[in-house]
Amino acid sequence: DEGEAAVRRGLPLLDAAGPEFAIDVRRARVTLGEAALQRFDTAAAIPDLERALAGATGLERIRPLMGLSRATMFDGDGVGVRYAEEALRIASEDSPLARKQRAVVRTQYARALLNAGRNQDAYRELKTGLKEQGGLTLKVNASDIATRSDLAIAAQLSGDEGAARNYLAYTGAGRMADSPFGRAQQLELPAC
Repeated sequence: DEGEAAVRRGLPLLDAAGPEFAIDVRRARVTLGEAALQRFDTAAAIPDLERALAGATGLERIRPLMGLSRATMFDGDGVGVRYAEEALRIASEDSPLARKQRAVVRTQYARALLNAGRNQDAYRELKTGLKEQGGLTLKVNASDIATRSDLAIAAQLSGDEGAARNYLAYTGAGRMADSPFGRAQQLELPAC
């Protein structure tokens, strides 16, 4: 909270300092938008992300587009899909982004597609994202887990139950080294 308040106090000064600080202002607005998304406050996130997007070009557009997709993908009007689609197009066009980074963008696009009821399209995109991440390996990071988990959901919604079980098994969430998940001996059952 203190950091967000400090950024908001400093933004008018950076805005007034001129175009040489435009990148800093844009990144600060993206950070504020992402902080609001962490609190599930999409109404607060959208204005900062839209302002960040307004002056962005090229690869700088990806983060605000991804945030806007996350903020709007449940609205049912297709806006979240369009934001993610643009981010994926930028990430795919002669981009220096690594395949794994592009897979993160593709996963958000697929999430937006799932929320729009386009299960088969999402399933196809997530399979491509999995390939971009190196396939079903036994070593995972948080991005791999997110893609595989979403892939399991898309497979289930597409009627491919065997694949859904397989992708879910390969999330590896409980096997990450130094993960925050408790061990079975210490694990407390949820209250419900």
